[in-house]
Amino acid sequence: MPRRRRLNIPLIKGIVMALSTAALGGLSAFTGIGTQVAAAPFTRFMLGSTPERAGALAMVTAVVAAAAGAAGAARMGVPINVGLVIVLAIGATVGALLGAVPSTRLTPALRRAGPALGIALSVYVLSEGLRRPIGGPPQVAVPALQTAAGLAAAAAVAGGLARLFRLSAGIALVPVAVFIAGAQVGEAIVASLLVTVVAGLLPLAGYTAKGLFDPVMARWMSLGAALGGWGGGALLGSYGGTSAATPLIAFGVVTMVLCGWELSGQSPASSQPLEEPKV
Repeated sequence: MPRRRRLNIPLIKGIVMALSTAALGGLSAFTGIGTQVAAAPFTRFMLGSTPERAGALAMVTAVVAAAAGAAGAARMGVPINVGLVIVLAIGATVGALLGAVPSTRLTPALRRAGPALGIALSVYVLSEGLRRPIGGPPQVAVPALQTAAGLAAAAAVAGGLARLFRLSAGIALVPVAVFIAGAQVGEAIVASLLVTVVAGLLPLAGYTAKGLFDPVMARWMSLGAALGGWGGGALLGSYGGTSAATPLIAFGVVTMVLCGWELSGQSPASSQPLEEPKV
């Protein structure tokens, strides 16, 4: 009687995680929202990892997906506004450092305030995207915010609130780039993705120094994130300037889902202190 072949469980886990991160990476690249918000609790659930090891895998997934997404979008002709990236990165980093308040100091009401604000923002973004399917939403007419210093201040507020409420900074940075900086939607999303890459390098170095990476699973998840990110970025670039509303509407829907998830208390991340800014 032939011997039954045993299932290769590590291989199956790797394929499942690669497919999952491909989906997350595609959504991230198309909307500009970092994957680590969803990848960390998902990794803990699927692999039974500790919060630190799940955070390491989630961060490498976010950085790879964002880099691949920006590359895919640029390959399809979406411009990279280096000045916008630099201003957003500086402002968001300063804000994230100032907003690094221990989660134990936040009352339940304050913890719910962040996702609630995110949902309100997503409703506004959705309404603007649906009302103006061509040409993009209008720019906020506040002269003080049109300067580099004003834009950096707005990014600092966005980064600080995101850090304080344990949300992805992309949820606030994309609207800042679109409504305040006046960037095209694709350009704003690419800028948010590149900020994610820049902000993720230092945490990645810290995780590596602590030896928290599972090298096998990191390769599988990076592969999925790269493929999904490239695909999402290419899809973003394919819209060009003819239908700016579609990525903006997708951004609003994903933001609403993520914030609703946090608000409902279903996300394990809502009760876990984080070690790095979610930028």
